[in-house]
Amino acid sequence: MAKMINLGKKDEYGPAMAMDAPSKPSKGKKQEPIINYPSIYISNRKVDAPDAGTEGTATIKFKIRSKTQSESQDSSGKKTTSDSIDMDIMAISFDSEESAETKATDDNEIEKGLAEAESKTKTAATKK
Repeated sequence: MAKMINLGKKDEYGPAMAMDAPSKPSKGKKQEPIINYPSIYISNRKVDAPDAGTEGTATIKFKIRSKTQSESQDSSGKKTTSDSIDMDIMAISFDSEESAETKATDDNEIEKGLAEAESKTKTAATKK
């Protein structure tokens, strides 16, 4: 299985600015950060997709339009390097006909890949 890239990004403005955040923070409770993910909007097509709110896996066919790397520096002098990719999504297939055992294994691999990517990001940030 190919290495998964965690596309989630913590909300820069904090949970108070998020649409689904409570209007008042709960006293004594630590507020979990809101994680935003990029979305794909598909219209004017017959789509055999799972119901809204369902999580799962999908296979996409894509074409990379451009790839750039940028470096930034915050006020403390810490440098951060990030990549940006512009891609066309040419086709998508929702993986729904898997056996429960295969799906569980794939989900574990995805979670493992996401955890590894997040760990590497945190490690890289602390080294700089």
